[in-house]
Amino acid sequence: MHKIKIRMPDAMARDEASLKHVAAGLASVGARVLFEYGAGSGFPFFVQATDSQLDALAARLTRLYQNPVEQVRAWFQYADDVDVLESVGLGLIVDTGRTRPDQLPVPRGWTLAAGPEQPVYWLVHFAAPMFGDSPWLASLQHAPALASPAPVVLVDWNATTAVVRMSAVQAGQVRRLPGVDWVGRYEAALKLGRSLGPLSGCLEGRAGAARLLRSAEALPEEEVELVVGLFESNPKLSKAIIAQGGAVSEGGEDMLIVKGPRRLIRWLARRVEVRFLDVAATGGPAVDGLGSPVSAPRAPHSPSKESEF
Repeated sequence: MHKIKIRMPDAMARDEASLKHVAAGLASVGARVLFEYGAGSGFPFFVQATDSQLDALAARLTRLYQNPVEQVRAWFQYADDVDVLESVGLGLIVDTGRTRPDQLPVPRGWTLAAGPEQPVYWLVHFAAPMFGDSPWLASLQHAPALASPAPVVLVDWNATTAVVRMSAVQAGQVRRLPGVDWVGRYEAALKLGRSLGPLSGCLEGRAGAARLLRSAEALPEEEVELVVGLFESNPKLSKAIIAQGGAVSEGGEDMLIVKGPRRLIRWLARRVEVRFLDVAATGGPAVDGLGSPVSAPRAPHSPSKESEF
């Protein structure tokens, strides 16, 4: 089973009759339409289908349009990477297509320092990419079934995932909203950058998280300099860091540079307002528009190497 974006020739993508033919073909082969973006979109349909279903769809459309089957098959572009979450700095990779929220490792001492009713940050992953015409983000803040106060959608994590501030009760309600595939706590392991992990190896899934956390805790009294990005400013945080044996300097908007013993890493990662942290080598990593360290993109899982939306 794959997630597929269907890219049709521009003229056909703007033609309502052609879109109806493709929609009928998808229904006839049993493919699941995750979202229909409509006429004029770069890819009018985003679907979930097996290879055999795609073969059957290609054969149907080939007969309909009298196009070579290879040409029609080129419309189907694998997009399995929409289910892959890369944590800041590629410190940890989670494939939501294979990993459920309750399978993310939370070792003793690494859970977030927050009560069950306190709003904290969650990752909400949708079945298909979000764009301006997608109602899913709005539903997070305006669905009448959600408890008050409304969840706060902070920012897009990637094309399919939003960072949302809400309580555990609201998270359970959000899991039942249309289009939502996966909801998971923004746990401490997801905040740690690559420089805090082992020197080599792919840190993916449960085993990768365990290795990352063990590495971050190594030599607890070793002096480190950290760049710490924040979800929200907290004037008491700097005083609390100093009380834990650290020193603080401003590193930019919503960012701190922290010097202190390595044991501060776990303490900081468990703070609700902390978004990411990593070793502040050469003045700290470059920062992208989301406030996360910039890293080279990971190679796609899917047969297609195209990943842009």
